[in-house]
Amino acid sequence: MKLSIEAGRVIPTGTVNTIADGIAVRVPIPGTLELLRQCCDDVVAVEEAAILQALRLVHRDLGLMLEPAGAAGVAAILANAERFRGRRIATLFSGGNLSSELRTQLQGASA
Repeated sequence: MKLSIEAGRVIPTGTVNTIADGIAVRVPIPGTLELLRQCCDDVVAVEEAAILQALRLVHRDLGLMLEPAGAAGVAAILANAERFRGRRIATLFSGGNLSSELRTQLQGASA
């Protein structure tokens, strides 16, 4: 999706390999792409490690289990801290669609 928004046209992706499968869009829908271009200032890509860090942080400090896609906003903030410093920001927390392996890993990280 990020490539398509930046290019201004649909760019299909052959495969997507991420733990954030809820936002892993291989073939963007043209109408959705246009809506996103109208309402979004920017799209930020984050590494898998940042998503895992965000999942651990939210679980440890807030006691919430998010799915990886639901922690992507926190990951973007953590990975781009300087960009957001001194600004009021918000991100959504969503989902509980975790694999049993990731759920166990997160529960162990909070101990």
